[in-house]
Amino acid sequence: MSTILSKTPQDRLDYDVEFHRWLSDGDTVVGAIATISGTSAAIDGVETAERTVKVWVIGGTIGDTYQITVTADTQAGRTKKVCFSLRIKGCN
Repeated sequence: MSTILSKTPQDRLDYDVEFHRWLSDGDTVVGAIATISGTSAAIDGVETAERTVKVWVIGGTIGDTYQITVTADTQAGRTKKVCFSLRIKGCN
């Protein structure tokens, strides 16, 4: 993901990270962890599907941009890390 995504501090939103480009046929995501830079926003959950990881994020400070890092493990033993940025905006 190269786009900077956004949310307000009050939002609890989910962001899907697709891993299908890195998986061979038949391989699936079996586990994942997500981390976030800073302390005023937080990861509120991580869910895995066959080729996708859903990351739930809460909080944040208006004007701050956080880096979210998602590391997924697959059934075939692969590990892939994906990072994206999340900007906190005010409600306009």
